[in-house]
Amino acid sequence: MAEYEKTPLKLYIQDVYRATRSEQNKYVYEILGIYFKNVMLHGVVTSVYNASSRSINIELSDCTGTVQVFCDSAKKDNNITQTCLKDLTRDFANSYKHGDDKINTMSFLLNKIQKKHSNLLKFQEVIKSCRAMANEGISRQEIESLCKTPNPATQEFMFQQTMYRIKDPRKSIPFYTGVLGMTLLKQVHFAEMKFSLFFMGYENPSDVPKDEAQRTAWAMSRKAILELTHNWGTESDESSYHNGNSDPRGYGHIGILVPDVDAACARFEEQGVKFIKKPQDGKMKGLAFIQDPDGYWIEIFNPKTLKE
Repeated sequence: MAEYEKTPLKLYIQDVYRATRSEQNKYVYEILGIYFKNVMLHGVVTSVYNASSRSINIELSDCTGTVQVFCDSAKKDNNITQTCLKDLTRDFANSYKHGDDKINTMSFLLNKIQKKHSNLLKFQEVIKSCRAMANEGISRQEIESLCKTPNPATQEFMFQQTMYRIKDPRKSIPFYTGVLGMTLLKQVHFAEMKFSLFFMGYENPSDVPKDEAQRTAWAMSRKAILELTHNWGTESDESSYHNGNSDPRGYGHIGILVPDVDAACARFEEQGVKFIKKPQDGKMKGLAFIQDPDGYWIEIFNPKTLKE
């Protein structure tokens, strides 16, 4: 194995449902960056080859927790043949040296072990899961581990507004008030810079202050409002705004909660609203997507009918 002494090779595989972040198992999270789903593989492949100690340490358990594959070259305790160990060391080293994807490398290693241990329970599930993870994205557990505890300094922070540009207020304001039922909370016009802002939200019109200064402070303290920005003159030119749902994709949509999705959509249809998706279309039943006059997507949903 002298030809591999230049690069220590380590691969850690643990049952992430039991593992905790520590110096010993951090590689599960930080090197592999994956989680096993619906598989109870635990134990550790601490090293396939370690240049410093020239040791090979493997312990793999099946879904019942029974150790099926083990090797401790320092103690000369193993149920893996020397030929298998040599093959594992050589092949894994070559895979590592050539920069193969870590998930594919791990899957390759498990395949090699399985050929010598056909009795390892559900090993095919492990291998299948490892390969599938390359296309599964980030797991729920990893997302939760990325969340930080809010700093006390942010205690009074609040999501207040979303802004997007509209071409023609004469189309957009009737849509957001008459079709969606929002209230115009505040309007501001900047003649020198030739643009206007219209703040829309779900508030009782009778609650809107009459005094303009008070109205500004009140409007800017409402939760989850829309700021529609109109650059003067766009209503008569041939330009259009990107809604984020075609390449290059970015912004997606806003969402409106309604008491009855079907009833709301029947009303939208009567008013000639353009649909991207009706409630019973596609795989995601019970919600809809409509478009505003500028083509921005709006999700129509009710939380009681949504299924995870």
